[in-house]
Amino acid sequence: MSAVTEPEPSHPTEPALDRPLAGPLLIAAAFFALAAWSWGKWPDPVVDFGRELYAPWRLVLGERLYADVAWFNGPLSVWWNALLFRLFGVGLATLVWANLALLALATALLYRLLAGVGGRIAATAACLVFLGVFAFGQQGGIGNYNFVTPYSHELTHGFVLALAGITALERACRRQGGLAAILAGLLLGLVFLTKFEVFLALAAAFAARLLALLGRPDTPGSLRRVALPVLFGALVAPACAWLWLARELGAAHAGVAVLGALPYLASEEVRALPFYASGMGLDDPARSVDLLLKWTAGYACLFGLPALIAWFLRGHGERRGGALLTALPFAVYALVLWANRGELDWNGIGRPLPLVAAAIAIGASVALVRARRAGAQRDAAALTLALAVFALVLCAKLLLNARVVHYGFVLTLPATALLVVLVVGWLPDWLTKRGRAGGFARSAALGVLLAVVIVHLGTAREWYAWKVNVVGSGRDAFYAASRGEYLWRVAREVEARLPADGRLLVLPEGVMLNYLTRRRSPTRYVNFMPPELIFFGEEEILAALAADPPELVALVHKDTTEYGYRFFGTDYGRGIGGWVRANYREVLRVGEAPLRDGRFGIALLERIPR
Repeated sequence: MSAVTEPEPSHPTEPALDRPLAGPLLIAAAFFALAAWSWGKWPDPVVDFGRELYAPWRLVLGERLYADVAWFNGPLSVWWNALLFRLFGVGLATLVWANLALLALATALLYRLLAGVGGRIAATAACLVFLGVFAFGQQGGIGNYNFVTPYSHELTHGFVLALAGITALERACRRQGGLAAILAGLLLGLVFLTKFEVFLALAAAFAARLLALLGRPDTPGSLRRVALPVLFGALVAPACAWLWLARELGAAHAGVAVLGALPYLASEEVRALPFYASGMGLDDPARSVDLLLKWTAGYACLFGLPALIAWFLRGHGERRGGALLTALPFAVYALVLWANRGELDWNGIGRPLPLVAAAIAIGASVALVRARRAGAQRDAAALTLALAVFALVLCAKLLLNARVVHYGFVLTLPATALLVVLVVGWLPDWLTKRGRAGGFARSAALGVLLAVVIVHLGTAREWYAWKVNVVGSGRDAFYAASRGEYLWRVAREVEARLPADGRLLVLPEGVMLNYLTRRRSPTRYVNFMPPELIFFGEEEILAALAADPPELVALVHKDTTEYGYRFFGTDYGRGIGGWVRANYREVLRVGEAPLRDGRFGIALLERIPR
């Protein structure tokens, strides 16, 4: 038996799209088309992604994670990327191809899971939205919020492992244990070594799916037969990671490392940074609630109104209208949204998604209670509940500011997929079973989704149009806008001035410069943004720099107002900034003077001889 049983075709008005291979072929075509269209334009040259290259490169050189390279997430992703570098060579291209393979796997898993609960048409639509909005795009000035060059591999790796874990657990629950249960536990343990929010969401989903076994009187003891192997498997990966790290760090420090970011989240100083309150919509709760209610009303109009019309049309009206009643709502909704695209704040479109996930979880719970006997209906309700809980807990990090942009490219993805299944699968099917015009409601929903995807692709196209400068060379080459051009000019100057074993300090962010030049930072610290200075302590960082000063320092412009401090060296990091000013002098400036106003620039400084 497969992990998820796909239903037989149930949409006679759309036979082509409901054929077994039609959806996967359409998804594959979209995957290759979007990859080719966006090729080489995914990374950000300054923000975040440089560390995703720099850290595994350092490990390939024989250095140790946490001891020689400071890290505040779990170790799995860095270890994995370092392994890829060892096997296939150090280079951006190595990670790009590996991440494309993982993206294809994630798409296949998502399709399989959603087809099992909502049908092939809904699963196809959800995967197309995933690829068009979340996987390849760029919705703001900073790249990295995509699955090819993510700002944090822990997030995307954790997501792919979570989908695999839910699939394995579903198989285990239907087979009452076995190797699938151990595999599900192993995957849960691997997710623990990525990002805590993904682990928490997956653990909650596992708990929901396992508790659904309690209502099966036909198979007493099924919960025990599945849960115990899952628990055993979940301990394996963290235990192995701790044993490995304990050899290098000692037992206590290895325990902290395995916990990833969890110890840092306990810091009141970190939680007090306005960046996190703003990200959750808690900086202005009244405004956030107001926007949430408005967008929820918008959802009701976009999806509820066609359903209401479909209810009054009845099925015989749909049959008489034929293709016209199927195509008309699709065209009308798509064209109206497209024509008014400039009037909407598309960044807020995801705000109701936590409510959607919660509503689906409640509905699945009710369906589970009603389906007392084991069978396909009960299994589908249990899987839906697990997916909805997973989506809801992931959305919790965004709370009142749920969005498909920024961190939402992963955190709101499951909720978005379930929304698509709701409006393309469950709701139209419910109408059709009652003799109403379900195809009309489905057509309108598809029109809305098409407009949403086109708008987001249009935004990505506008950002990608600026990326005309080649940064890096060979396997590290990618396209970037002017910031990347400046960075690459400085990189060539660094290579000319600094021997291969020389040290380069980049402040406060921009470790991509270290990676492209293959010049390591003088200390184990990678970034020097407000969170990192809180995590590791500015005094400790300054002491390490003073003990082993680098030959060159690069000051890269970065406005960190979102953290409550505008510029490094004046508003925060004053100790390190003062030390740099006292011991280094400027030898090159590309662009404007950094860390002074809103204009970008990079200054290269050399140590003053004493």
